[in-house]
Amino acid sequence: MTRVSLAVCLLSLVACGADSPSGGDAAETWVVDTAEVAPPLDTVAPVPDIIVSAPTAPLDAPFPIAVTAGAPLTATVTVTVAGVAHPVHLYRGRGSVTLQGVAAGALAVSVEGAPRPALLAEARPRREVAGVLSGGDLAWSPDADVVVAADASVPAGATLTIAGGTRVLLADRVNLEIAGALRAGGGDAAPVLFTASGAAWGGLRVAPGATAELDGTWFVAGGGDPGRAFGHSASQPVVWVDGASLIMRGGGVLDSPGKAFGARDATLSLTDVRVARCDTGGELEATWLTAERLHVSEIPDADGVIDDDDNDGIYLRGVATVGGEAVESVLRDCVFAVGEDDGVDHNDALVRIERAWIEGFLHEGVAASVGHRVTLVDSVVRGCEQGIEAGYGAPEVVVERTTVTDCGAGLRFGDSYDWDDLGSLTVTGSIIYGNDVDVRNFARGLGGPKPDAITVACSVVGDPAWVGLAGNVAGPPEGAWERGCATGPGLPAAQCTAPLPGPDCAGAER
Repeated sequence: MTRVSLAVCLLSLVACGADSPSGGDAAETWVVDTAEVAPPLDTVAPVPDIIVSAPTAPLDAPFPIAVTAGAPLTATVTVTVAGVAHPVHLYRGRGSVTLQGVAAGALAVSVEGAPRPALLAEARPRREVAGVLSGGDLAWSPDADVVVAADASVPAGATLTIAGGTRVLLADRVNLEIAGALRAGGGDAAPVLFTASGAAWGGLRVAPGATAELDGTWFVAGGGDPGRAFGHSASQPVVWVDGASLIMRGGGVLDSPGKAFGARDATLSLTDVRVARCDTGGELEATWLTAERLHVSEIPDADGVIDDDDNDGIYLRGVATVGGEAVESVLRDCVFAVGEDDGVDHNDALVRIERAWIEGFLHEGVAASVGHRVTLVDSVVRGCEQGIEAGYGAPEVVVERTTVTDCGAGLRFGDSYDWDDLGSLTVTGSIIYGNDVDVRNFARGLGGPKPDAITVACSVVGDPAWVGLAGNVAGPPEGAWERGCATGPGLPAAQCTAPLPGPDCAGAER
C-alpha cells in the first residue's frame, strides 16, 4: 500500500442527511498487516531552516536536543554533534534526541553536513539538597548544578524558584514533591533541565492544592520509581499532578521509562510541549486539559517491536468538573505520531480535538469507549490499524471536516471486546478514502453490524455502499488529490480543498 499524506478538506456544510447502510462484516476476521502501520518518512531533502537547540549540556548526564524544521516536514535528518552522527526522525517538522557523555566546550553541530550554531557543554559546581526545603534552598540558579540526592519537598505556603539555565540532577528513583508552588524556567532562551545523575530518577509530583508553572523546562530519564506507578500502563509519571494545577510552556519530556504526564482531578495547560520515547504520552483522570501544539512521538520508542503495554499517545479517562459543572478538554494543533497502541485513547471523557495530525499508531488513531463524547474537527488520521473507533459502552463520536486515510479500517463501530456497543459514530464533511476498509460496522456481541450506529454524510467516501447516501460522493477527492495533498511531504492542511459533495449538500458553502 502506498502511503499518502492527505490534508484536511476545509468545508462548511449545512443541511446534511443522516442515512446509514446496515452492512458490515459477518465475522471478526479482518486483520491489518502491522508492517504497514508505522508511516514511512518522506524521501525529500530537508528544508534549509532546521534549528537545533538544547539546554547547556552537563558532561555526565543525559540532556535533550530539540530539532525543529520551518515546515511540517516528515523526514529523517542526520544531526552531527561533536563529530558523532545521530539520526533524528522529524514528524510534521519536529523531532528530538537525547545525548550523554560529551566533552566540555563548544560542541560543533551540523544538520546533513550544514553547520548550525554550536551547543555548549560545561561542568559546574554542585550544591546538594534533600528533605523539606526552606530558606536559600528554595532558590536554584545556574551558578551550580542542583543535585537532589534524596526525596525533597516544597512545603505548603513556600515557593521554589528555578532560574532559567539551571540544571537539576536527581538520584535513582528520587522525587521532588511540590505542596506549595513551583516557578521554573527562562523560556527557550534559557531552559531548565531535570535529568538523572545515574539510573532513572523518579518524578516531579505536584500535590493537592499546589501550583506549578514551567517555562522552557525539559525532563529526561525520569519515571523510574515503580512504587509510584499510576494508570493502566504500570509506570510512574515523570510529571504527576494530583488535585493541583500545572502550566507548562515549551520544553518537554523525553526518553524516560515512565509515562510523561499523569494527573487526577487536576488542571493542565500544555503549550508547545514535546513528548517522545516515554512509556505513554500521559494518562489523565478526571482532568481538565488544554493542549496547544503538543507534539507526541515514538511511544514508547521507534524500534517497531510490539510491547502491547497500552503505549498511548495520550489516555483521557473520566470527565473533569469545575464548580460542579463538566468541562471539555481541548487538544488543538497537536501531533501524535508513531506509537504502539492508540493516538488518543478516550475512556468516558469529554474531549474536543481540533486541527490534529494523528499518524502511525498500531491500533486506533482515536479510540473512544464507555461514554460521554469526543469531537474531532479539521484533522488528519492516517496510517493506523483503525482510524477512528467508537468502541464498547456508549461513547458519542463526532467527526467533522476530517481526513481518514491509509488505515486498515478508516471508521469503525465496535471493537475487539465482547462487551455491549451502544454508542454512535457521526461523520460529516470529511474524506474517508484510501483505507483497506473505509467503513466497518461490526459489534462482536451481535456477531455483525449494528443498524444505524454509523452516520456518514456530505463526505467523500471510497466505500460504494455509502456513495449517494446523505450527499456522499465517491473518491478520490478531486483537486486536493491532484495538487499534491495526497503525496506532499509537508503541505499545511489549510492549503488543501476538495469539491463539495453531492446534490443533497448543494446549499453548502466552502
